[in-house]
Amino acid sequence: MLIRYIIVLQCLGLVLLFAQWEPDRRLTYDGSVSQTSANSGWCVAAQDSVVHVVWFDYRDGGDKIYYRRSMDNGVSWGPEIKLIDTAAYYPGAPIVSLAISPPQTVHIVWCDYIRNGDDEIFYKRSTDGGTTWFSDKRLTTDDHMVEADSWPSAAASGQNIHVVWHDYKWDGSRFNWDIFYTRSTDGGATWEPEQRLTSYPRMTGPPSVAAVDSLVHIVWYDLGSGSADIYYKRSTNNGMTWSPETNLDNNPASSYMPSIAASGMNVHVVWYDNRDGNYEVYYKRSTDCGVSWSADIRLTNDPAESNRASITASGQNLHVVWFDQRDGNYEIYYKGSMDNGTTWSPDTALTLDPSASFYASVTNAGNVVHVVWTDERDGNREVYYKRNPTGNTGTREYGGEKNKTSVTIIAKPNPFIFFTTVLGHENETFTVYDVAGKKSGVYKGDCIGLDLPAGVYFCISHTANAVPFSVVKVK
Repeated sequence: MLIRYIIVLQCLGLVLLFAQWEPDRRLTYDGSVSQTSANSGWCVAAQDSVVHVVWFDYRDGGDKIYYRRSMDNGVSWGPEIKLIDTAAYYPGAPIVSLAISPPQTVHIVWCDYIRNGDDEIFYKRSTDGGTTWFSDKRLTTDDHMVEADSWPSAAASGQNIHVVWHDYKWDGSRFNWDIFYTRSTDGGATWEPEQRLTSYPRMTGPPSVAAVDSLVHIVWYDLGSGSADIYYKRSTNNGMTWSPETNLDNNPASSYMPSIAASGMNVHVVWYDNRDGNYEVYYKRSTDCGVSWSADIRLTNDPAESNRASITASGQNLHVVWFDQRDGNYEIYYKGSMDNGTTWSPDTALTLDPSASFYASVTNAGNVVHVVWTDERDGNREVYYKRNPTGNTGTREYGGEKNKTSVTIIAKPNPFIFFTTVLGHENETFTVYDVAGKKSGVYKGDCIGLDLPAGVYFCISHTANAVPFSVVKVK
């Protein structure tokens, strides 16, 4: 009987933690279309108490990109800033992706059509938290009308910025849709030549990217098996080389629009597919940096269509949003996990109005979960925002760069040459694993990695909450 009571209390706590959603906030006010991105990147990002949002806007005729930020965790919002002016640019399909890296450097990428006469990937950054912005940078170099770079996604880890997209290119005998990648190792100041990550005589779909230290994870959908499947690649050396691709959901149904998130050794993917006769949201995870993967977990279960999920990860906490037609029109729904994807909260409807709500994007910082989406309740498409101020309570981050909430784990120096020390945990014992998930040794917190070769390693405390953090030995 006691065990039953404990289970009930745990479930009640999970529901209460994820239930504290505040009322919707309208972020745009104009008579034309304002729209969040339709891709698997993110149009909202947060660090500490600063929240950044980007969207496409059609006011005054023509596409442009607007930006808005909050300095107090979404309580109040500053004025709109027009980042791309319609007089010079035509970004084409509403695809823009946002990432941030410390200290408050904001990165956006998008597909731009007008200035070069074909679809190209462009980049813009701010190094002062969105107050001022650098000039646009062109990241792709196609000069042919029939070649199209589109659907970009961006991720940042320190000074390393990673951008992926898919591109319709001529390979000498045919045109193929393939996944391409480029990176900056100096915070977006300069960029390396693009890398082609796939080479298929078939179609690939939009990619999504996540990065943790030197680990970079990419997912996309691909028609290689005859139906659309979710594929995965990773790099363990900051994008220099890449693993072979892995088919994550090899089934005869069609799977689309994956979104990926990573925290320490854990990698999480969501997508939607129709294996059950209608489109449902599915989830899959890896706890060893993408080496092996769990079975698929179905997150939604209703007779209507659920699609275009977005995911964010923070320690053991996961947050997923999508739009769902179970209410007779599209509404934004949410689901959360406090135990690294093992169990999930019930579905929570974040919107409930007679018009459509869609293209949701989610992020978190500290205790707060932030969601933005496109909404038609005002007679035209506007950008809306919602937050849960306690939705990420109890998380423990893996390293020293992100905002800490309950327990701070910082290893210094990191990267290191000889060994590193976990500040405040010098007398604890840590098990260290390499990027393949193989145990590399057990160390006290004052000399982690003393006899290890160069590489990326993940450490788990024997005495504290076992959430991994990463360290890098460079020589």
